[in-house]
Amino acid sequence: MKNLGVVGIILLVVCGVCLFVAFERYQSNASNVRAMSGRISIGSAAEPGTPPATKYALFFGLLSGGGALYCLVAGRKPNG
Repeated sequence: MKNLGVVGIILLVVCGVCLFVAFERYQSNASNVRAMSGRISIGSAAEPGTPPATKYALFFGLLSGGGALYCLVAGRKPNG
């Protein structure tokens, strides 16, 4: 089951990319909210929410991470 090991490593890379995208999208949204809060003087400061791109990237990151874990564990089992 050598192929499962390769698939597991590829899924780990996909997981890392998805988590990086989620972090970057959230940070971008937070900096935009901070910039807009600085320009507009409202009684209370606006809190950044979680954009949909971050939610989707986290979902697919967790999904691919779970798949990678399964592939790496199943690929280590001896055939027999």
